[in-house]
Amino acid sequence: MRPFGAAFVRYLEDTSRKCDGEQTAETQIRVQRRMNREDHIKNFIDKARTAITNGEYESALNEISSVLLHDPSHTEALSLATQLGELLEDKRLNTIGPAGLQFHEAKSDVAPLSSTMYDLHLAKAQQLFAQQMYDTAMAEITQALLANPFAEEAQELEQRLQQKVSTRRTVSPLQTSASVNAVLLVAKRYFERKRFAEALEEVDTGLAIEGNHPELLWLRSAILEQIEVQGTLNREQRLRNYVNRIRERFVKTEFNKALEEIQAALDEFPADRELIALREEIAAAYNSWQELQLFECHTTTVNEHIRNARQLLRFDRVAEAASEIALGLLLAPSNEELKKLEKEMWDTQSRLEHARMREEDERQSVQKSVTVQMHVIAAEEFAKLGQFNRALDELAQAYLINPTSAEARQMESNVRQAQQRTAVSPLKLVYRNNRAARA
Repeated sequence: MRPFGAAFVRYLEDTSRKCDGEQTAETQIRVQRRMNREDHIKNFIDKARTAITNGEYESALNEISSVLLHDPSHTEALSLATQLGELLEDKRLNTIGPAGLQFHEAKSDVAPLSSTMYDLHLAKAQQLFAQQMYDTAMAEITQALLANPFAEEAQELEQRLQQKVSTRRTVSPLQTSASVNAVLLVAKRYFERKRFAEALEEVDTGLAIEGNHPELLWLRSAILEQIEVQGTLNREQRLRNYVNRIRERFVKTEFNKALEEIQAALDEFPADRELIALREEIAAAYNSWQELQLFECHTTTVNEHIRNARQLLRFDRVAEAASEIALGLLLAPSNEELKKLEKEMWDTQSRLEHARMREEDERQSVQKSVTVQMHVIAAEEFAKLGQFNRALDELAQAYLINPTSAEARQMESNVRQAQQRTAVSPLKLVYRNNRAARA
C-alpha cells in the first residue's frame, strides 16, 4: 500500500503544479490585457491633450469619445470633455465679439451653445442609459440640455431617466461620484453666468444623489445668498427709481403727478419710511403752494429758501436742498440765483452718484479678489489629494477672474512641480505571491 500511497501523493503534487501553472498563465493573460487596455486609453488621453493644446478641438473630441467607448465613467476623460466644452464656448464667445455678445446672450436660450458638445453628451447619456447607469446618464443629459435646451430627443430621454432614478434608490459609489461631479460642473457654469435658478436646480439634483456633499452644500449656500442679494438690489433699484421720479416731479412743482407716483410706490413698498416722509413733505409743500398762490412773491422768503438750500448743499443734503429750491421757485420762478442753485444741486447729485458707483466698483473688485482666493485654496486642496488636473482647473477659473493674479501663478507653479515629482516617482512591481514571481 505504501508504494501506491507515495505515487498518489506525487500525482497530487504534479496536478497541483499544473493547475497553478494554468492559473498563473491565465492571470498573466488577464493582467496583460488590462495593461494593453490601459495603454490604449492613456494613448487616447495623451492625443486628446495634445490636440487641445494645439487648438484641434474636433480631433480632441474624437480621442475622448474613443476613451468613453472603452470606459464610459473614465474620470480623466470626463474632465477633459468638460474642459473641451469650456474651450468651445470661449471660442464661440470670442467669435461673437463684444459688440454682439449682449444680443447673443439674449438668444442663448434659442440657439445651441455647441452642436458638437450636444451630440457628445446625448450619445454618452444614451449609452449610459442602456447600461442602466441612470444617475451618471442624468448628469450627461443635463449637460446636453445646457447646450441645446429645446432638443426634443434630449428632453424625452431626461423624462425616462427621471422615471428610472425615482424608482431606484441604490447607486454604486463610482456612479455616485461621477454623477455628482458632473452635476457640480454644470451648476458652477450656471452660477458663473448668474443664472442662479438653474444653478440651484442642478445643486438640488446633486444633493438628491449625495445629500452631504460639502462642495454642493457650499455652492447652494452661495447661490441662495446671491439670489437674496440680487432680489435686494432689484428692490432697491425699483425704490430708487420711484424716489427719483417723485423728486423730479416735486422740483418741477408737478405736485399732483408727484402724489400719484408716491401712491404707486406705496402700493409696492407700503412700509417705506422715506416714501411716507416724502408724501407728507410733498403734501405739505402742495398746501403751501396753494396758499402762496394768494400772495405775491416776497423777497425775504425767497432769500431764506436760497440760504437754506446753500447750507444743505454744503453738506450734500441734496433731497432737502431740492425742496428748498422748489419752494423758492414757486415764489420766484424767474429768480436767477435759484436757477443757479438748481443747477448746482443737479451737479452735486451727479457727483454723489459717481461716488456711489466707484464704491460699487471697489466692492466688486474685493469680491473678485475673494473669489480668486477661494479658487486658489481649492486648487491647493486638490493638489494635496494628488488631483492635479482638478487643481489646474480651479486655477484656470481664477485666471478667468484675474489673469494677473500673483497668488494663482504661484499656486500653479507649486501644483505643476508637485505633478512632475509624482510623474517621475519609480514604479514598484507587486506580485501576487512568490510562486507567481518565479513563474
